[in-house]
Amino acid sequence: MPKADSGAASDGGLLEVLWGHLGRRGEGAQNARGRLEAFRAWRRRGASDLDHDVAALFGLIAMGPSDLGGLMPGLRALLGRRVMRDLPRDAISTVFQAYVRGVGRIAAAEAEIARGLLVGQPSEAQARILDETLDGLVPLASKGFDLLHQMLLLDALVEVVAGIEDPGGDDPMAIAMVDLVGSTRYLTTSGPGELERLVDALFEAGQAATAHRSVHVVKYVGDGLFVAGRDVSEVADVALQVVRRLEEVLPLRARGGLAWGAVVQRAGDVFGLPINVAHIATRAARPGTVLATSEAAALLPPSRRGRYRTIQAAHPVLDGKRVATVRAVASTDTGRASGPAPAGGD
Repeated sequence: MPKADSGAASDGGLLEVLWGHLGRRGEGAQNARGRLEAFRAWRRRGASDLDHDVAALFGLIAMGPSDLGGLMPGLRALLGRRVMRDLPRDAISTVFQAYVRGVGRIAAAEAEIARGLLVGQPSEAQARILDETLDGLVPLASKGFDLLHQMLLLDALVEVVAGIEDPGGDDPMAIAMVDLVGSTRYLTTSGPGELERLVDALFEAGQAATAHRSVHVVKYVGDGLFVAGRDVSEVADVALQVVRRLEEVLPLRARGGLAWGAVVQRAGDVFGLPINVAHIATRAARPGTVLATSEAAALLPPSRRGRYRTIQAAHPVLDGKRVATVRAVASTDTGRASGPAPAGGD
């Protein structure tokens, strides 16, 4: 792989290092308008042409056909298998979108690490530092991705197989949002350190609550997160556990909203009205509680529901509708409640 001269001191020297590691020395990014037009043309095509389809998709991120390397032979071999004959036409673009979303965030985080290493260093040392960082980071990241991919894909496939008896029709799921109360005011007087602790607490609470459950964090948004699953009681337990954990580690209260309904799963994300309704219900919940819509509450055991009440919400979807506070259930592991349990509901 081409290496930049360690004495390269200019921005051009740093770019030489980057182009060298990508194997694209001397190549410039394609014009953005041209990439978009190529993608639109691909979307209009009636018949699938694998080489053209994949090239159009990668063109969206400024990669040309010559950059695909050994990807195409393996992809052609995979799609040539008999088991793949009924693969939906948009399957490749859906997975591609998920990869760009996920790997894009990984790359952004890694770039921040590299930035921290470069800032303040003498210009003559920056290219060398970047070169050495990439030499170590890329192989390690690839190994880490392979390990995580295998583990997370296996978990996802187990859940798909468990629910495969009802493949048609709507795709109803339980969606819960948990967010922090008063976070905007808190952040006006907080520094970067407090914000970092808040972000880390959201991630840790979400991952800890969903471990060993058929519930997943599908979005981290601002000062909150969304979780999704097919078992309403399990999603309710996760939401209550996240509320409790956040209140234990942060100087803020937390609350949640629980909804049920048909959603669309696309590129590893979840979309649909239940997402919006869970958000609205969260805004109406009292600190330390999770508020379920009537549809979601009806799917909970009676012991898990507080008394119903009618709410006034700033949205016609929930305004004047019945909701119920979710009661906690004792944990079989610790004997403690999985979250706050108001005695008589809201």
